[in-house]
Formats: sequence, C-alpha cells, structure tokens
Amino acid sequence: MHRIFNVKAGCRRLLKNTLFFLIILTCGFTIISAAGNPVSGYPSRGCEEEITSVLKGAVEDSGWLAATSRQEVRELLAAYYGEPLLSELSDAVWDFISVPTDWHYETRLGRITVLRQTENMAAVQAEILETDVLSGVTFISTVEYHLVKGNQAWKIVNIK
Repeated sequence: MHRIFNVKAGCRRLLKNTLFFLIILTCGFTIISAAGNPVSGYPSRGCEEEITSVLKGAVEDSGWLAATSRQEVRELLAAYYGEPLLSELSDAVWDFISVPTDWHYETRLGRITVLRQTENMAAVQAEILETDVLSGVTFISTVEYHLVKGNQAWKIVNIK
C-alpha cells in the first residue's frame, strides 16, 4: 500500500511540474510576442483581393465584344489594363471585333498564385479556363500577369 501511495504521489508531482512548465512556457511566448514587431513586406489580404478582382474582370468580362469604336474598347479595357499593354490590346481587340467572327468561348479565372508583391507592383500566376460552349471542352493555360498600382488601383501592364 505504501508503494502505491508513492507511485500516485510521484505521478501527481510529475503532472504538477509539467503543468508549471507549460504555464511558464506560455507566459514566455506571450511576453516575446508582445515585444515583437508586426511582419511587413507580405501582401495584405485586401491587396490580394483587389488583384484577384482585376484579374477576374480582365479574364471574364466580355463587354468589349459589343464595343462600337476603338475608343470604347480602350475605355472598357482601361478598367483592367495600364500602359503600355492597354494601347496594344485596344488595337488588337478592335481589329478582332471589327471583322465578323464566330466566338464560342467563355473564359474564367482559375487558381491564382501571387509570385512577388510590393506595395505597388505584383507578379501573379493564374490559370485561365477557356470553354468551347458548343462542345463543352475546356482548355486550361497558365499565364503570368504583372501589375502595378497607381491612383489607388491595380492595373495589368504585362502578360507572359
């Protein structure tokens, strides 16, 4: 009986010491965390959402198909693109829609990965899903977008 009492007392002592150690460890981490500085240089959640919104619009908005002039195309694309890409795309899109064509594809933005980002520049890899609406076949491609932030808005300035 005396031996059983010693084992129980030993277990209690071990449990008490372990709990004391965990409390000290937790207090130490709390003190260290409070004394630390916030991490900077990483994209904020808000910036990532803004970038995603611009990419989604650039990929999925097909309002430019109904444009009636080169200037209207430019104004529609300016919501997503900045120079020098805006001028290039405006001309190419106008040339495309000014000739009668059958366009049977819907495009969607897939997964995106922010590769690099600062306060005013970002490189993002994105999946583009193009679905042939007649056959239902979807093609997936990966594109790298380069964006800059000016006037409080992100714009795509290069595509690789």
